[in-house]
Amino acid sequence: MAKHSPIFSREDVTKLFIVLCFFSFFAVFALYQYGYVSKPLSLITYNLRPIARTRANGTNINRTAASRYFMPVLMFLKSGPQHNYIRFRDALPLVALQNRTLVAYPIRNHKTQDNASEARNLSVTFDIELLKQFVPVVTPYEFFRQCNGSAVVMNQRIRSKRGNLLKEIYRDTGLLFQEIKHNKENSAAKSTFARRLSSLWEYPCIIYQPRSTPYYNFTLQWKKTAKEAYRYLKKAPYLRSMGEEGARHICEGKKYLALHWRNRSGEWCTSGRKQFCNFTRLNLVSESPQLVKAFQNFMKLKNISCVYLAFPPFAKKMYDILRPHIPQLYTKEDLIKTVPSIAAYKNDNFVISLVEQEIVKRADKFIGCSQSAWTQFAKFERADMNRRTMSLRAVKGMPKGVLAIN
Repeated sequence: MAKHSPIFSREDVTKLFIVLCFFSFFAVFALYQYGYVSKPLSLITYNLRPIARTRANGTNINRTAASRYFMPVLMFLKSGPQHNYIRFRDALPLVALQNRTLVAYPIRNHKTQDNASEARNLSVTFDIELLKQFVPVVTPYEFFRQCNGSAVVMNQRIRSKRGNLLKEIYRDTGLLFQEIKHNKENSAAKSTFARRLSSLWEYPCIIYQPRSTPYYNFTLQWKKTAKEAYRYLKKAPYLRSMGEEGARHICEGKKYLALHWRNRSGEWCTSGRKQFCNFTRLNLVSESPQLVKAFQNFMKLKNISCVYLAFPPFAKKMYDILRPHIPQLYTKEDLIKTVPSIAAYKNDNFVISLVEQEIVKRADKFIGCSQSAWTQFAKFERADMNRRTMSLRAVKGMPKGVLAIN
């Protein structure tokens, strides 16, 4: 019986194996380059409502906001969400002055959290329905669909490459954008930000990554628009509700002083600098008698006997120092124990931190940390309510070593 020759020789099989290995390696490399796709955002599209506005020079606008988009990329990889909230606040007047639709980019968790890579929908933090009364708002998915996956990239971050920015956007939203090339002269570093933004007027789709310190031209028109914008920037309704309920439970509804203790050195402990951190804590303990005395005198001067202390997990030492001397000292743990709606989020530091800001916002007096973005955003909200924010330096007799730590 005649033997049939194999369809593929051993040499062919070897070549096929090599080709398959090559394509497998290429696929793995591509996946590595673009990163793993995080959980896609909700594809619910917010209503688009064209708004009537004019340019700064008073001329009419031909395009409606519904056909022009502005996506501020809220991404500061080496910091927490508060920096992103501040940049988002700064971007709102630009959206209105350009008569564009705002794209609600998500916010990542704090870098110190276990799930730091998770991106939260902007509606977790802000009241989108209220914001839509100021400018139209859409999701990144709708922005991607309306712009056919392409947009002009305005990158103010000096050290950030645009290719990396698009990759990070893909990571947060699952949407891979292509950059539209535009006139290089208008995007040169020597051009002012206002000129570059104006030169991009005819481009309907803009991706904007702000620097940590914006350098807009603060014209009278900008300031007027900003003042209007801030009226519509409020925390999400569920956060405001928990804040109101929490404020009623602490201090038995009486007036209270809020203190934000930052202890910036504590962050370095998470980076392996435990020796320095331990030294800082010992220094804090050694000055605690003077610290307590200064704080008690301040409370007596302001006729306040109740304190709400907000602090990150690594800064609990201040609570240990104040607790024996201030009977009415409350923290988030007390809120979690007494308010069921807040207790539901006890394992979600992202939400609990926002609730604490609502508590601080309602305080009769607030002492914050001047170098903290958390304090800064709370200060903005209090200013909208015509309430002052003080620094720890306002407490007479506070030890210099304590001031340096905070």
